[in-house]
Amino acid sequence: MDLIFCIFVFYIGAFFGSFSALIVDRWPREESIIRPRSFCRSCKRTLSFFDLIPLFSFLFFRGKCRTCSANIPKETFFIEFSQGVLFLVPYLFFGMSLSFIEICIFTALAWPAFIIDFRHMYLPDICTIPGIIFALLGASFISSRSVESAILGAAFGGGVLWLTAFLYKKYKGIDGLGFGDVKLMAWIGALLGAAAIPFVLLVSSLLGSIVGVILIIFKSRGRQTPIPFGPFLFVATYAYWWLIQLGWSTSLF
Repeated sequence: MDLIFCIFVFYIGAFFGSFSALIVDRWPREESIIRPRSFCRSCKRTLSFFDLIPLFSFLFFRGKCRTCSANIPKETFFIEFSQGVLFLVPYLFFGMSLSFIEICIFTALAWPAFIIDFRHMYLPDICTIPGIIFALLGASFISSRSVESAILGAAFGGGVLWLTAFLYKKYKGIDGLGFGDVKLMAWIGALLGAAAIPFVLLVSSLLGSIVGVILIIFKSRGRQTPIPFGPFLFVATYAYWWLIQLGWSTSLF
């Protein structure tokens, strides 16, 4: 039964991954994620239920549209599979709990936002704003958290990044951070609390700096080329959540 439930958890993640792939495909094009129904971008045929079964449809039809044989983007399979893994791994460690459900909700919204920010340099409101709402709601159900601490965390996280962006633009004359990053930090603060903000900012800044230096060394980007900050914030958030769940102290951060 436990193996069956593990498969179930993984596949629920893959199902959300399918919706994430839809957001990644449509949101940057400024298309509705509700209508029209999913369709092949090559032949425009509306996809049936059998075309939309996460993972299996891609494998069964060998990554091609069954009408026109156009290639289905491999990233669709990758997003579905990876989100299934991101649901399964916390379950294997901690089992079913409210914290597990909350990190799955975070994953469902964070994964498409991660990819969109990495590619297009902005964080979609369709991910960050519901994320803030769900994080605040979660605080009222999880005994180790409180609504007051979640609101304080959201205000502190968003406020710190907003002030940083404001001062950077004031003294440099250019935008250093987008408002999407501010909303993301408000989401993270609401989810993890104000105490997590120094850790998240430190780790994400270090990761961003390391990646920036690597890109400069290999001359793939210049010093002034912007790098999306959102993906590093997401990674740091996951790191903090895992440390807390494993009982490690983060008080030094």
